[in-house]
This record gives sequence, C-alpha cells and structure tokens, in this order.
Amino acid sequence: MKLVFQFGLVACFVFVFTCYGQQYYYSGKVTVQVMDEDGNAINNADVLIAFQRARDIDNPWAGTKSVSCKGKSDVNGLFIGSNKECLGWVSLHASKMSYYDNSYKRYSFEKFDQGQWQPWNPTVSITLKKKINPIPMYARRVDTEIPILDKPVGYDLKKGDWVMPYGQGDSNDIFFTVEREYQDNHNFKSKMTMEIPEEGNGFRPVMTELETPWSEYRFPLIAPVEGYGNTIYQIFNAGSDIEGGHQRLFYPKDCQNYFIRTRTKADGDGNLVRADYGLLVGPINYFLQPYSETATIRFKYYLNTDGTPNIEFDPERNLLKLERREIKPNLP
Repeated sequence: MKLVFQFGLVACFVFVFTCYGQQYYYSGKVTVQVMDEDGNAINNADVLIAFQRARDIDNPWAGTKSVSCKGKSDVNGLFIGSNKECLGWVSLHASKMSYYDNSYKRYSFEKFDQGQWQPWNPTVSITLKKKINPIPMYARRVDTEIPILDKPVGYDLKKGDWVMPYGQGDSNDIFFTVEREYQDNHNFKSKMTMEIPEEGNGFRPVMTELETPWSEYRFPLIAPVEGYGNTIYQIFNAGSDIEGGHQRLFYPKDCQNYFIRTRTKADGDGNLVRADYGLLVGPINYFLQPYSETATIRFKYYLNTDGTPNIEFDPERNLLKLERREIKPNLP
C-alpha cells in the first residue's frame, strides 16, 4: 500500500509539471522604462530582462533558469525584450554610472491567450536614485554592552565609544538608560531610553514613505532641519502572562530608523547656526543576557559633522577608524 501511494505521488508531480511545461511555455514581451526620482527618462542605462523557464522540462525537481535580454535604454528611457519560451514571470534590472544600483524587480503576467502572455508588452518602470554629493561620515555598526544600569551613560558618535570613564568618548551625543528586573531569560521587565539632550537636538522618525527599499541607498540623501524630539524609548518584557512569551514595544510606535541632530549651536536669539546631522538605522535593539548585568545594544549610525544636513554617505571615506574584525557599514 505504501509503495502504491509513493508511486502515485511521484506520478502526480510528473503529470502536473509536464502539463505546466506544455501549457505555460508561451511568448512574453516586456518594455522597461528607466526613470529618475523626478520621473525623467534616463538614457543609455544598462537594462536586463530575465525571462524564467524550466531548467529541464523532463525533470520536475531541476528548478528554473533565466534567459536574458540585455541592452541600453533609449532617449525615452525605454528598452524592449522578448522571448518565445517563458513560464509567466520576468526579473528586471537597470543600472547606470552616477546612479545607485537597485534591486531586481519581478513582474508576473496575468494570463495567456493564443500562445502569448498577457498583457502583451506591458511597460514596467524602474526608478534609479541619482548620486548627488557623497561625503565622508562617521559610521559604525554598534554591538556593545551598556556599562551601567538605571543611570544615563553617554555615547560619542565621533569617537564611536562610550564617554569617559567607560570609554574614550568626550561628547554625550546620545544618552542611553537601561532599567531592568531580571529573573531569567523567560521572566524579566526592562526599558531602554535614548536621549539627545539640549534644545534643537534630537530624533526624527524616518517615515516609510521616505524610504526607497528598491535602491541600494534606501534612505533620503538630505536630513530635515525641523521636527526633532529629544527622547525615544523601547520596552522589552518576558513572562508567562505575555502572548508568545516575549514583548518588545517601540516609542514612537513601530519606528526603527531615525534622522538625528546633535551638537547644535544657536545665536543669541535662539536661531540655529549649525548642527551635525545623521541617521540611526535599525533594528535598534537591546538584549538581556544571563552573563550580563546590564544589556547588549545593537544599531548602526552615520554622522555628518560638516554642519550641513547632507547624509549621503561615501563608504570609501569612513572617518572612523574601524578595528580589523569589524564589519564595515554599508550604504544606509
């Protein structure tokens, strides 16, 4: 009985895949339109359209492979690709010097008719973010233990270290305060507060609509000059009375990425004269461990100290001297 079942299962797989290969190998055609963030056509961009097909039609476990069309976009930003054998979806990519690379974009056809995938020759847009003015910045992936509990301790973003006497820093760019009641990994209450003190300094959430997840440079290139608040915090609890056993809450709610402004200077009338702008890139998390009496914190930051809100980081010119074992921060 078991042998009969196994044979029937294999036969079913082979039948479905064979029908899939016979029925869904149709011609496909796609037009890619390459544009900048303002909607202007980008000429002479490198475009790739990868049509997907079965690697081996006789082997349902062989997976798929790509058959690619490559070329350059025209003066209208257009490039057209086609293939006679397509399984129903394509992968699209475009790139050009002086623009940030973007991730592959997938397009799936809706249906097939008379040997062709429909819609026939749809226009799919790809947006590229232009490089404006990449600059040197202080950047680091932080993975460190907070030195003390229940009291604020400062972190120096330029030095990439806690302030003295806990490290080599001398400027309190961000204060961290951790409070905790810890029994074990399954029973604890804790809170971490982050503060950039003084008037004019602070955090501003990076709203989702400002992000460009399709681009290798995900965040805006210029920081806003208004709308900063001094404090954010996070609550991390565990216990049998909590659904799932653990609970992590962020305030502002669900925000993990922030513009930051620190080291502000004002004139006698309180008008802003200069400030250092940057980014905190999440997830900004802290962890309680049995071997630690405080907490371990992890986040990534980028700081520009030239007094302008430019936050377009050049990864080849990191102003922080990183240790050999450290992972270099990539583009934010």
